[in-house]
Amino acid sequence: MQIELNSNYFNGFYESIYLNSEEFIDYEMEDAAELQELTGNSSLEVYYEYDNINQYQADVCREFMDLYFNEILDALPNTIKDHKFFKLEPVPESLEIWSPKYYNYQTDRTFLKVNTNLETINIIKHYVLNLPGVESYLIDNWTSCSGFISFISNNINYWKQTPAKDYKTIYFYVLFDMLIYLTTGPERLEELNYETAEHIEKLEYITPYVEINNKKINYYEFKNQILKDV
Repeated sequence: MQIELNSNYFNGFYESIYLNSEEFIDYEMEDAAELQELTGNSSLEVYYEYDNINQYQADVCREFMDLYFNEILDALPNTIKDHKFFKLEPVPESLEIWSPKYYNYQTDRTFLKVNTNLETINIIKHYVLNLPGVESYLIDNWTSCSGFISFISNNINYWKQTPAKDYKTIYFYVLFDMLIYLTTGPERLEELNYETAEHIEKLEYITPYVEINNKKINYYEFKNQILKDV
């Protein structure tokens, strides 16, 4: 069988660690100040622009899901991973990214398909649903309230009594989030975002530009020309 992974703890690309309106402001101010001093033009501005935002987002999502999947394996005890029926393997090139039309209530999501079997899922289900704190986790995170409609049952008995083969896809998302949350702690899930950001150097995806006299010029070409003229 094949299931899909998607962590609710992925930060997405809206004013997050991965993408925000002030992420390059220090670089832009420093570069602009340097060029203003060299040219004597105080109205000159520098701004950083992504050359291929889609590639950057794809690489971030791929890195996050790689870390997330490895965290799942680390969270599972050897008694499960050594089971003769154990199978949990990412499907190559199956990564998908979804972005909302508006960021009012949702942020970006990333999905990864995984090949497995019912025996493995049943073993993982039994393990997770018997971890200390699982009932509190479901109630705290998946209870409908003002401004939030939960499509996940917060009743542990529903989770246990419903066969894994009948789980909706979103239940697998929560199952594996709970596994990491309850075994390594909520801090670890947030750390995955910081590790991803450290591994994907966003400066490699951008080009700085100079805006002067209503013209847009490559920063490096502009600076080199200035230095030649000095």
